[in-house]
Amino acid sequence: MSESDSSDSSMNELDETVNVGESSANPLNLETENSIESPAEVDKNKKRDRSLTSNVWDYFKTIGKGSDGKNRAECLACGKQYVCGGHDYGTSSLRRHKNACQMIPKFHETTTGKLMLHQGAKLRTRKVDNKVVPSRRASTIDIIKLYEGEKKKLKEELAKVPSRINLTSDLWTACTAAGYISLTAHCVDENWKLNSKILNFCHCPPPHSGQELAKIVNDFLVDWGIEGKIFSLTLDNAKSNDTLEKSLRDRLKNNKSLLCDGEFFHVRCCAHILNLIVQDGLDVANDALSKIRESVKYVRATQGRRDVFKVYVEKHGIDKETKVGLRLDVVTRWNSTYLMLKSALVYRRAFKELALDDSHYKSLPSDEDWERGKKICEVLLPFYDITNMFSGSTYPTSNLYFMQVWIIECLLFQNKTHEDAVIRDMIKEMQLKFDKYWCDYSVILALASVLDPRLKLQFLEFCYSDIGLDAIARQTKMRIVKQKMYDLFHEYVNNFDGGSQSTQETLVTTSDIANASQPSSSLTTNVLDVKIYHI
Repeated sequence: MSESDSSDSSMNELDETVNVGESSANPLNLETENSIESPAEVDKNKKRDRSLTSNVWDYFKTIGKGSDGKNRAECLACGKQYVCGGHDYGTSSLRRHKNACQMIPKFHETTTGKLMLHQGAKLRTRKVDNKVVPSRRASTIDIIKLYEGEKKKLKEELAKVPSRINLTSDLWTACTAAGYISLTAHCVDENWKLNSKILNFCHCPPPHSGQELAKIVNDFLVDWGIEGKIFSLTLDNAKSNDTLEKSLRDRLKNNKSLLCDGEFFHVRCCAHILNLIVQDGLDVANDALSKIRESVKYVRATQGRRDVFKVYVEKHGIDKETKVGLRLDVVTRWNSTYLMLKSALVYRRAFKELALDDSHYKSLPSDEDWERGKKICEVLLPFYDITNMFSGSTYPTSNLYFMQVWIIECLLFQNKTHEDAVIRDMIKEMQLKFDKYWCDYSVILALASVLDPRLKLQFLEFCYSDIGLDAIARQTKMRIVKQKMYDLFHEYVNNFDGGSQSTQETLVTTSDIANASQPSSSLTTNVLDVKIYHI
């Protein structure tokens, strides 16, 4: 190689080094006219490049030179292109577009609002210029001002709600032993749209007795101005919640705020009851599932074991059957046990292969264990689907209650004579818990099924007959449901300011209840079309 070639090569390497530095410091990636620059010129250009750095590049990207030879940048939000760079253009046009573009998420007008990115924002960076970071006191003032403004809007919305408001509440204990309470309002607005709003989520200091919790919730309702519009309160089955419900109901009844003297005020969380039912059954089957659980723990314990297990999975082609890995259950969520079983059953052959090569693996389930796990998984599947259905938050669930509870009772009745003794013992314990909470179906949730045009009263009578009630018991239950429905209707009419004499004359009397028509025989054959499982 000649001396001149060597010199050119060295300068090219220097030029490449400069370009790398420019790409990180200068997002425009401007090119220079000369391919060879002196060190002094390089230093000069580097300083100039740093002066061009701006936060507008969070919203734009460089696209190189246009047909006129000028550097251009494109808006990440709307795609418009602008000339930029150099002393003639800089970033002024980009900044003007950033302030005017309707597609770029805008920050709140307050200083603190500049730190709150819109949830839909998809920016390349979330860095905030230090110049806009306010003091702690200014941030506190801005956040409280923002909260008060949004709270005022929500209070106005709740005041306009034409229907009654239903509440859900829960209490959590953090790892620091601090208690937190939440209160959520559910209502249908004037446009018949279901709304759920978290009214309060705040620290709840001890004591956490039912009386104290009732006082806290009542203060929440008074603060929001909705203490006279409450219909029901849904809680889980903690013992303190029974006291909370009774104390709060007495407070609201004293102000004559509840319909039907608070008869329909307390609603027990269906998903929580279902969790308790299945947990009692799984406690019986815990020994039968122990080896499967220990096998999953063993494989997931170290990365080395996971890598070895992956080889066995690929060897048997299991990776082509499923993309779901091994899952480990947790004590507080029964559906995690179902998911653990479902995932482990797929890898049955891989576990057997692991036992042949790994002498430390001692918890290989027997064929009997695998078959029992498969049967338990089949029993738990409908409970898993119903739990997910009850836990929905984007659609009404009250009309689903009666049918799903009826299906659960049918499932328990069907599996009482299961061939597996462990499953029979599971069902026995689950039936005891079911009878504790759901022996008498919730009347107010049964009314929601009556108002469902797919079900109505005929479906209720069919369900009562299907679970083995005789004609007298069936008619008694139907009479109670009808009476409660008409009582509730009377209550609404009496509380409606626009009620007239003509409206009162249309009310159904109690004598009409006894003469209600009987369901058609065709319902027995058609009702299975609306079941999610065929029993």
